[in-house]
Amino acid sequence: MSLQLLWTADHFCVFFDVCMSPHIQNRSMSVRRRVINNGTGLLFEQALSHTPNQPSDCADDLMIHFNSRMTHIMDNIAPLKTKRVTDNQKAPWKLNPMVKLLKRECRKSERMRRKSKLQIPYQIHKEMSFFSNIINRNINNARVLFSTVKKLTNPSSQLPSELSSVNKCNDFASFFKGKIDKIRLNIASQLQIAQNLEPLAVKRGDLNLMPTFSLVDNETLEKTVQNLSSSTSQLDILPTIFFKSVLHLISADVLLCVSYAFICFIYL
Repeated sequence: MSLQLLWTADHFCVFFDVCMSPHIQNRSMSVRRRVINNGTGLLFEQALSHTPNQPSDCADDLMIHFNSRMTHIMDNIAPLKTKRVTDNQKAPWKLNPMVKLLKRECRKSERMRRKSKLQIPYQIHKEMSFFSNIINRNINNARVLFSTVKKLTNPSSQLPSELSSVNKCNDFASFFKGKIDKIRLNIASQLQIAQNLEPLAVKRGDLNLMPTFSLVDNETLEKTVQNLSSSTSQLDILPTIFFKSVLHLISADVLLCVSYAFICFIYL
């Protein structure tokens, strides 16, 4: 620090240097996951052939042994690895739940359009992708981008003046009153039809109960598994996508667990 006299004033000027090291705190969290690649399926098949299967007549014992067997194999070929992931600060609009909901609905409408290829899902997707098209067209225009994000994150809560008029309120009330009257007429007509029918007294003992279940075959199992969602929980021993790819190797064990579940339990 030094003091110097300024010739333009009667005061001394103080000069000093400050060394600052800003402390930026980044939040980090531990993530545990298995590394599964194209060669994991072959390693799984080899390990499965060397792992003995323990027969049992109890569905619980079969399920416990199957889970422990799959866990032992996955721990050998694709062990859980812990990784520290830094949670970098994101833009405010990326943390907004409304934007996340709109993005989810947009992806949902796009999947519906690709699956059905109908005009109605196409129109829904077209409306959902309205803001996405604005952002893509004005990627270098900061004013348009921030105004669009402001509309998404801070929507206007005021209704147009024409919607607050007395006529619109009356139309709104008349619409729902007509709906309620129509529902009441349908209920009254159904009650009148039910009164004209003879009552059917059926006792529980007269019902035809199912004494047995038909066992699930391999074709039904594969069809059911392939129609499952690809989402995976942390409690799943085998990730869903990997489980679908190796189903042909463990289908016999899965069928055995399902069959004994039908045989050992009583369903009323």
